[in-house]
Amino acid sequence: SYSTLVGAGDYDDSLGFIPGSDDRVYVAGVAYGAFPTTTGAYDTDANGNPDVVVFCLAEDGKSMEFCTFLGGSMTEFGYGLVLDPSGNVYVTGWTNSGNFPTTTNGYDTSHQSLNDAFLSKLSYDGSALLYSSFFGDTGEDWGITVSLDADNVVSVILDTQSTAFPTTTGAYDTSH
Repeated sequence: SYSTLVGAGDYDDSLGFIPGSDDRVYVAGVAYGAFPTTTGAYDTDANGNPDVVVFCLAEDGKSMEFCTFLGGSMTEFGYGLVLDPSGNVYVTGWTNSGNFPTTTNGYDTSHQSLNDAFLSKLSYDGSALLYSSFFGDTGEDWGITVSLDADNVVSVILDTQSTAFPTTTGAYDTSH
């Protein structure tokens, strides 16, 4: 076991972490300004203030396997994360950036309101954004945690103030 500090002197916060099956530790959080990203990361530059950071610490805690920013020109917070069987990292949180990075295969590529929840999938080494989507409507929406079941179905728990949040037919409750 170990204890370590990660950051760049500004206000940085880890908001979610999980141990990997390989004894590495994966962290999602928020960085205000500079943060020590790694070569080959998906995004090595802060885009707004603050941005989501996702990183993986080596099993001894003495180095980062990868560290990347994830964000647009405004504010983002990353809260929950989970690994799939290939080691890809799913992360959820919220953003108020209209230019938060989304992918063409995303559920919703349009920012809807002040704060939208997001779900993003980064490659196992943090070098590529494989999936990214907004989730929300006209109210404020925040992604809190994400999980993956035995069939690799991704579930996101979020908080919504959107009265017209998109629901699925046959859901337990489809009204706000």
